[in-house]
Formats: sequence, structure tokens, C-alpha cells
Amino acid sequence: MTSQDMQPTLTHNDYTVGWLCALSKEQTAATAMLDCRHGDVPNPTKDGNTYTLGSVGKHNVVIACLGKGRYGTNPAATMATWLIGTFPSVKFGLLVGIGGGIPPKVRLGDVVVSVPVAQYPGVVQWDFGKAEDGGHFKRIGALNNPPTALLTALGKLETEHEMKGSNILYHLNEMETRWSNMASKYVWSDSLEDPLNVPTSFDHAERRWWAILLWLWKALLETVMLPFGIFAPSRADRQSDRTPSTPCNPSVGGKQNKPHEPHIHHGLIASGNRVIKDANLRDTLNANLDDHLLCIEMEAAGLMNDFPCIVIRGICDYADSHKTKLWQEYAAAVAAAFAKELLLVVPVQEVEVMANLKRAEAQVDEIHQHMKASLLCKERKAIMDWLTPVDYTPQQRGLSRSRQAGTCQWFLESPEFNRWLKHSGETMFCEGFPGVGKTFLTSAVVDYLQKLHPRSQDIGVAFIYCDFAKRDQQRPVDILGSLIKQLIQQHRVPDKLQDFYEENKETPASLHSCHDRDDFLELLQQVIFINYAGVFLVIDALDESHHAPDLIQTILALQKKTGANIFATSRPEQGFKKQFPISLSLEIRANGEDVRKYIRERIVSFDLFSDANQESSGERKKELKAKIEERIIEAVDGIFLLARFHLDSLAEKTTLNHLFNELRALCKGPHAYDHAYGKTIKRIRNQGTDRRDLAKRVLSLLTCAMRPLTTEQLRHALGIVVGSSVLDEDDFPSTNMIVSVCRGLVTVEEKSGVLRFLHYTTLEYMQTNLGCLSSLGDSMSSEGPTIAPAESNSRTRIEIHRFIAMICITYISLNVFDAGPCGTDDKFEERLASYCLYPYASECWGHHTREALASDRGILRFLESDEKATAASQAMMAMKQYQGRPGYSQKYPGGMTGIHLAAYFGLEDAVRKLIERGHNPDLRDGYGRTPLILAADKGHDAVAKVLLETGRVDVNHRDDAGRFWNTWSQQTLDWIFSYYTGRRLLERIAQGNYDEIATFLAKCGYDGNRVNDLIRSLGETHDILGKLEKIYHWQHSSSDLNLENRAARKFDRLIDGQNTSQRGSDDDVCGATALWYAARKGHEATILNILTEQTIEPDRKDLMYGSTPLWIASRNGHERIVKLLLKQKGVSPDCPDSCGRHTPLSAAASKGHESVASSLLAIDGVDSDFIDHLGRTPLMRAAAHGHTAVVEQLLARG
Repeated sequence: MTSQDMQPTLTHNDYTVGWLCALSKEQTAATAMLDCRHGDVPNPTKDGNTYTLGSVGKHNVVIACLGKGRYGTNPAATMATWLIGTFPSVKFGLLVGIGGGIPPKVRLGDVVVSVPVAQYPGVVQWDFGKAEDGGHFKRIGALNNPPTALLTALGKLETEHEMKGSNILYHLNEMETRWSNMASKYVWSDSLEDPLNVPTSFDHAERRWWAILLWLWKALLETVMLPFGIFAPSRADRQSDRTPSTPCNPSVGGKQNKPHEPHIHHGLIASGNRVIKDANLRDTLNANLDDHLLCIEMEAAGLMNDFPCIVIRGICDYADSHKTKLWQEYAAAVAAAFAKELLLVVPVQEVEVMANLKRAEAQVDEIHQHMKASLLCKERKAIMDWLTPVDYTPQQRGLSRSRQAGTCQWFLESPEFNRWLKHSGETMFCEGFPGVGKTFLTSAVVDYLQKLHPRSQDIGVAFIYCDFAKRDQQRPVDILGSLIKQLIQQHRVPDKLQDFYEENKETPASLHSCHDRDDFLELLQQVIFINYAGVFLVIDALDESHHAPDLIQTILALQKKTGANIFATSRPEQGFKKQFPISLSLEIRANGEDVRKYIRERIVSFDLFSDANQESSGERKKELKAKIEERIIEAVDGIFLLARFHLDSLAEKTTLNHLFNELRALCKGPHAYDHAYGKTIKRIRNQGTDRRDLAKRVLSLLTCAMRPLTTEQLRHALGIVVGSSVLDEDDFPSTNMIVSVCRGLVTVEEKSGVLRFLHYTTLEYMQTNLGCLSSLGDSMSSEGPTIAPAESNSRTRIEIHRFIAMICITYISLNVFDAGPCGTDDKFEERLASYCLYPYASECWGHHTREALASDRGILRFLESDEKATAASQAMMAMKQYQGRPGYSQKYPGGMTGIHLAAYFGLEDAVRKLIERGHNPDLRDGYGRTPLILAADKGHDAVAKVLLETGRVDVNHRDDAGRFWNTWSQQTLDWIFSYYTGRRLLERIAQGNYDEIATFLAKCGYDGNRVNDLIRSLGETHDILGKLEKIYHWQHSSSDLNLENRAARKFDRLIDGQNTSQRGSDDDVCGATALWYAARKGHEATILNILTEQTIEPDRKDLMYGSTPLWIASRNGHERIVKLLLKQKGVSPDCPDSCGRHTPLSAAASKGHESVASSLLAIDGVDSDFIDHLGRTPLMRAAAHGHTAVVEQLLARG
């Protein structure tokens, strides 16, 4: 700038307009629009901005720009906050720069100005909202309307433009004259080509052929998905078709710009924190904003509601995959020229009377921080809920409240514990017998660690309470998910975790499988490395975990990588100590002083020691209390739980002699538990008839139920009258009554509402002493108030299962279910809310019936009611893992009748009677499954035999895999077809198999001739083989081994049904035969029955994976099944799956099934050197997974 352009340096208070930019090129254009430059003024130390000062007309302007590499709403808000603090007289802001336009309304080189439109303000934050029903977008974050003075000036300027035209070109010419170096980039050039003006015949042949290839790929995906209703075009898709992001012809709507004539558009701008390069996403945003959207950018929403501002954007791209930087400088200059033109019509007097932004600085920063925190909290909560729904915090709080104050100090002060605290990477494994107080001591350790290392510090604390009743929620992958969840609650979520969540969020926590464990382990390591200098992991009751060996191996692997400190407890008989070869150890026992504190707290409430007992002197009471303390401490012998039982028994004594007698009778030693529980059962028996009967039914349900029941479910089960057709809530016992009649044996979990036994030993006692329940009353008969007394535990078990079966059958036979299944999610959820036992009764009635060996007319009445049977199948099989996703309640096999349910549950007598009554033994349900397939999958060989004996079943029938596809997320389907089907399509094109592709597409409803002509033209005129090889190499390069391993794990998840929950497997449909399902599960007896059929095709593949029964049996390690199938005529030992990924041998080698591999290698001619689609042999597969024994077998084979 020349010396005549310069003015003396002004003060901070002289500047009234803030001009904000995100890019240096935007700052360059802004600076070029200044009429003169001012000298710099000093910045406060807290201000990280660098300013350019000057004037436009009579306005003094301060220009600020984000630092290099900083983009988005949050940095913009920070920049604005600093500017307001340094220049207190600034009255409003201009956010000027470049953005992406929405074609065909806006073209490159145009200018978009933010103004309110319809219900929207000038700017909405597109990534801080939520999708409502119907796909509509609800705005949460946005700028307020621009200042009135600017809107008024904008209206005046619009009038000037209509009458005289814009002065933008004048300002650009002036810029070119004054700053000639800018002419090559910042003014119009013929090299600036708008893709929307490119004719249909593309200039580059390569672009043409790749466009055709992409079209063909999309056509294939649509072909495979269309029969299942997946690819129905959305509104955004239709909009995308009308305004394509690829170069298109000029007939697309929208006024075509002439050089040097930018158009000015007033309307809505969407702001977010990431660049959009996707035409579909762009058009979806526009559709969700009612077609008002003109521009997309990245900074405006960060300025928040209280920053009076107007946004001006020059259009440099169309926010699609063809995004380039060619137009950026020119677009920045056009926007800056318009900003100058606007400022020149804003009266200085109106600016002077506007309020200073300095007054709003604190509020701006506070709102910004709140909004940012809310967004981060929302994102973090979504990730945490996806990782696992389990939260151990309420349990920890409950234990802390229940733990006697001052207890466990002996452990916390021990040298062993303090050494564990002070040294990184230490393991402390503590064993203790049942009931000694391991869990309470663990809670004390957690409390101590949390107080020692508050969350604000860089030391993390995470804890797990293993529970025998929560087996489905405590697999190693669930434990890892919980540890991650706890460690990110108050800390940063790593980018890898965010990316993994975005990739897999459609898969709910209940469907996380063992194949996710490696990914979760890596993610947990990332969380620890990024956020913590050290981590303490506390795991209680390893003996109650059903996956303890794998869990120990996993946490030790984590410790090796991160140096985490591990504290774990267990019963001693489990032998876990061998897995902790190097660890500190301290036996856990009930410390005498801790027991004494507990006793003193409890006996205060004894009636005999209350102040109301005036007959006993204070000295006598004191003496007696001391004797109770000493005798109980001696009797419990380090087992804390016994102290509770002893005190419960003593509390009910009515005289001192009775109390003394009870003290003398306290049992000690190995039979102490049996004695204590036996006395509790006697106390229950001594209640009145009704209370005794209720206790018997409660304890029976808790002992033999298939899974934990909530208090409401238990109340429904206890309140239903067997044989009735309606529920009467007046028959339901209260929760307080249920707990009271069980005399301390049951408790209610604080958060889940689950009613459960007091301790693991309580369940163990009840399971091994079921006969004790027979003495509590005779009220469990389904036919009346009495049943014959049980003579043994096994007899009592059968009677209990019969009792529960009749409850369940009565429940699912209620009149309300005559309406059949629910047609919507809302109605389904209303049904479950009103009849909370319905899911359990639907899922478990058959199990209890089979265990009870029951055959009842009520069962047949239910099975012959198609409406009730189908309604129960909905409650049993609707994928509740996806609850909250639209339509989840309809994901069940319609047409599932009574004979299907009877076969599914293995009810041989019911199946036989239904066939005798004329029911079709080969009837297909909505998934194409026959009763034989259901029986074979579950291993009910007796039922399979009954069905086969009819001679009316198709033993080679395959179920409908198409239905199965509908249960997968779109993301999973895209992955399958892009990774496998898409790759095979490219290979076939490269090989010239055009007829095969055209025929396939024609069968699926496409014009085969048209497709054939297109492919032939592609092959004859353009050599794509080289490019295909590059693609193939990129997908499967050894340098990208991590990607391949992740892909392999994902395939493993798919082939396992991504399923670990009991209910989820009900919906696992693979397009397979009964033999395949039986082979997958290893049901030998069922297979033997099926193989007796002369028409059997033993090598028939399933439709999903293209795998044979031998293949799936080999992969799953069922040696006896493999040997059995290898003896069958027509079974190929080398038949690979449809992906060319595995033969039976390579599948067994990958999984390390030594005996299976040995059986296969014993077959003459088996191909031990089969090369899969990645160029790997069985030997390479076994070696890659560390299966040494299989490697040795293969090497010996030569």
C-alpha cells in the first residue's frame, strides 16, 4: 500500500466493524478492499489473533483470520471472542469468504448473503440438530438474525442493484489496478470453468469410462438389494438425480452466469464442522431445510446467537466429490467486493448508536462453551451407550452406602496393597472363600482410588463387578466396552474410537461379538494412551464370570501394552492364580474388627436391647452384647455373610434364654452355610400359610427362571391365576411383601429393578437343595392349591418348571393376545408396557415345558391359535437389540404357527399331536423355515425324527436368506457387496464374462441387452484391466494388513450371525438346509436322522455364504460331524465358500481346530495348498493366527 494510503495509528476503541475470515486467501481479498491501511496496535497477551486494520469509506475495520489449518465453528467462535475483547467498540461483524453452493439455484462465482427465510434465521448449524420422524431436521444451533441495520442496508443495496446493477466488478477492477500481483488468481479468467456448463460428451475419455463403470457398479448393488426393498429412492436421491454432482449438460435448471457477472442471492446458509464433498449429503441437507438452502460453509454457526453478524460467501464449488480449489481466490474476491459494497451503504451514524459487542463477550463465551459442551456430551453419551448399556456406578454407590464405615482399613493399610498402588504395571490378585466380603472390599478399593485420583487428574479408575446372573452382558468384549465407557466419561474421545463408532454404530451393543474384541482392545489402549498417565482396573468376582480365562488373558494383554495396574478378586477354587504368575496376593477374610463394627450396628435394633425393654438392666444388655460379638466373630471364622444370617436369626428371639440357646447352636466350619440357609428356610416355614406360599413361589421362580426378572415381571408371574384369560392387578403382591416373606434371601437391584438372591451362595444352596422348597407349602399345582410333595431335588425341579410353564402358557394365552401381532412399534411397546412378563413368557414357555416333561391341553389350545402363536413369535423374535429404530417390531417371521413353535422348543409330544390333528409338518414361516429346519438348528433330534417319519418334509429345502438381509444395516450390506460381489463383478468384466453379467442382471429385472451392449462397448473400446489390477492390489495389498485383518474380523462377525444373544440367533436365516444348521451347531443325533433320508443332498450350500455343511462344521470345530459328513457320498472335502475365501481345511486352519484339520488331511487328495482370494494357503492362515499345532500338521503333510 502506498504511503498516501496510510493513516496514523488509531486506538482499539476507534474500530467499529469486525471483518472475519477463515483462510489466508479470504484475508488477502479483504485487505485488498480496504481504502487505506492503519498502523498496528498492540494485542493483549490473551489474544491469539493477528489483525489487519484499515477503513472502508468512513468505517474503521479490523480484519481477523483463523490460523493456518484451523477451520470450523469452534475456532471461529474463539477468534470472535478474542476480537471483541481487544476492540471493545466493535458493533457488528462480517464473516466473509468462500463456500459451497447448492446447484442449480447457485452457480460458481455467485455471492450468497445470509438472511432469514421462512422459519429459519440466516444460518443453521447442520451438524448440531437431530432428525425427526419423516427425516425432517430440527435445528438446535444457529446464528441469530443479522442486525437490523445490516438488513436495512442490504435491502437498500438490493434496490440499487435492480436499478443500476452491482458495483462488484468495479471494486474488482480497482483491486486489479492497485494490486496487480493479484490479477492472476483473484479476477476473472477463462480458465475458470463451471462443471455445470460442460456438455454431455465429456472431454476426457477416462472420465467417461469410469463414469460408466461406476454406473454399472451401482446398478449391481441396486439389483441385489431391490428385491428386499433396500434401495427405494429417497427425496435426497431424487434431488441428486435432478442435480448431479458429476459433470452434466447445461439443460440443468438455474441461470447460467456470463463471465464477470456474479449473481447475488439472499437466503439460508448451513454451517458445520466438516467439509462436505458428497452430493447426496448436500441434497439431503437442502431437502431437510425445505429446499431453502443456498450455501454450505464451516465457520458461521460458531459465532453464536449474541454476535450480530452477517455472512457473505463467494461460491467456489458445489460441495460434491468434484470439489477443487480453482475458484477459491476469485470467489473470495467477489465476496469481499460485495462486503465492501454493503459497508458503503451502512450509515456511520447508525453504527455509532449500536451497542458495543464487548458487553456480550462473557455471554458469547459462556453460550459457546455450553453449546460445545452439550454437543460433546451428546456425542460422548451416544458412544458410551453404544459401547455397553451396563453401568456399574449404581452398584458401586449402593455398596459404598451399605458398607460399614471404617471397615476394610486393614486391607487398605497393608504393605501389599500400598506396593500395588505405588508401582505401575502391578497386578494384585486376592482370593477369598464365598461370603468373606470380597465385593465390599472391592468397593472400598474403588472408593479409595477415586478419592486418591479424582477424575480431573491424569490417573484413570475403572471397575467391573462380575455377576453370575449377567452372563450375556459380561463377555470380554462387553468388559472392554465398559472400561472404555468409564474412561471416556470426563475425557477426550479418541478419533479412532469416534471413527469406529461411526462405522459400526448400526450394530447395537448386544450384537458385539468376540470378533470385536481385538478392535475394542486397541481402542481401550488408545483411550489410555491419549488421556492418562496411569490407569487402575478393578475387577471383582472373576469366579462369577462365564468367560474368566478369556477375560484374564485380555486384561493381561492390555496391561502389557499400557502398564495398567490390575486388581482382581475370586474364589480360591477356580485356580485363576495360575493365570497371574507374577502378582501380589493377600487372602481376603472378614477382619474381626470389621465384623465387630457390623455387629454393633445391627444389634442396636434388636427388641431385646431396645430402651423399651425395661426389665433387663443396662449391665445385662451390655454383657449380652459382648457375648454376641465374641460368639459370632468366632462362628463366622472370616466369612462375613454368615454374620448377617446369624444376626437375622438372633433378632427374632423373644427371650434371653432363646437368644443364648441360639448363640450356642451357631454352626462353624464347612457346613456353616447349609446350617445358616437351613435355619432361614425354617424361619420362612414358620410364617403364616399365605406368606409361606408366596415365599415358596418367589424362591422357585428365582431358582429356575431362565434369566433375572424385574420386580414388575415377578409380580405379574406371582399374580396370574393359572387357567384364567385376564389379568387382575389386585392379585399382584407388593414388592415389599415379596422381599419380606423371603426373610433376607432376596434383594432388589437399585437401578435395574431386578429382584435377585442376596448372594451367589444363596442361589447355589437353592439349586442343590431344591427339596427344601417342598416343605414350604403345597400351592404350586396348576390344577389346584396343592401338589404332591417332592421326594427329591429332581422331582422338585420338574414340578417347579411345570409351575413356571403353566404361568407362561396362561400369560401368552390371555384374551388380549387374540388380536395377533402388533402392526407398529408404538402398539408393540404399549403391549409390552402393559404386559411386562410377555417377552419372558413368549421366549421361555417352551423351555420350561420341555424341562417339566409337560403335556397339557392348555398348551395345544395355545399352539392351535394362529393369532396367539404369531403374536408370541413377535415378542420372542422381534429384534429388541434394535429397539428405537423404526420398524424393529416387525423384524420377526410372520406366519410362524404352533407347529413351528413346538419344533423350535423341541416339544416332541406337541409336534406329534399337531401332526395327528392335520397340521402341515413342512409348513414354511415368513422366513421360509420349516419345522425341520427349526428343530435341526436347535438340535432337537427327537422332533426331527418325528417330522422325518411323516415322509412329508423336503429335507433339501433351504430357508429364505432374503429375509435375513433385511435385518442387516445398510452399512453392512454395502460392505458385503462392495467387498465381495463388487470385486467379483470387476474381475468378471476384466475376464470378459459379459454375457454372464448381462444374464444375471436380466434375471433380476434389468434390460439384459442394454447392459450387455454397454459392457461389451466398455470392453472393446477401453482397456480397464490395468486399473482393475490396481484396485485389487489396493484392496488387498500386504502393506494394508491391518485393513485386511479388520475386514476378516468383520466377515467373521457376519458369518457368526453377529450374534451372541440367545434371542438374536432366533432370527439368523442363512438360506440353508436343516442339515447345514445342524452341522453348524454340532447336533450329531439330528444329523444322523437327516442322513437316513435317501433324497438328502449332503453337500448343498447355503445361500448366504455359499458354504456346505462340511465347511461350516469344519469352521466351527465339530470333529465328529466332520468325520460323519466325509463318509457321505457326494461330499467334497475341498469345496470353497462362494467368496473363494476358505475351503473346509483353510477354515479349520484359520480357527486352529487341530482335530478337524487332522481329519481332513487324512482324506486322499485333499488340497492342502489351496490358495484363497488373498493368495493365502491354509498354512499361511494357521501361521497368521498363531495356531502352531495346525501349522505342524500342514508342514508334515508337505
